[in-house]
Amino acid sequence: MWPFLLQVVSQLANKAQYALFTTIGALESQVIEALQAEVPVPIFTVGPTIPFSDTEFKTNQPSPNYLSWLDDQPKDSVLYISKGSFMSVSKEQLDEIIAGVHSSSCRWILVAVWMEFNQFAGVPFLTFPIVTDQFTNSKQIVEDCEIVLLLQSFMDLDNHQGKKMRRRPMEIRKTCQEAIEGGSIQVNIDKFIRDISR
Repeated sequence: MWPFLLQVVSQLANKAQYALFTTIGALESQVIEALQAEVPVPIFTVGPTIPFSDTEFKTNQPSPNYLSWLDDQPKDSVLYISKGSFMSVSKEQLDEIIAGVHSSSCRWILVAVWMEFNQFAGVPFLTFPIVTDQFTNSKQIVEDCEIVLLLQSFMDLDNHQGKKMRRRPMEIRKTCQEAIEGGSIQVNIDKFIRDISR
């Protein structure tokens, strides 16, 4: 999949003056460097496009039942499952995933609405790539970020490896917050604006 994507990006970049990617350079530096070596235009990482919010933010609005349920669970004990917002698994695949997670006896929540994403930022998750950048995102999460192992050991709160994996999303979250809050995202957007203003 990677050579195909690189070819598509290279062809599009030949017709462009700039390439903007909705990612954080610190999280995908190898991919950005590889693209920059192949693409003849400046690359700016200006992501994420998800509106940043403080996940500690509280509101006086009543919480949906699932948020109350989540609040009642032990810290780091719930597995987040998202069926995706663009390309998703089939109903049969989702049924199998849910059956497998259910048989593991771990706590889990299936999030099917994109707007709820900010409620779950920075939590452990499993991946099932289907198309385009989902493969590189999954590789980043599974191999580079060392997040995925067997589900039961992953969700075992006393398991050393599980604790290590639950720390990794917090590290990624911190990197994202640093990039957003006056960090590399703003720097790259400012550089891009200065460059096109010349």
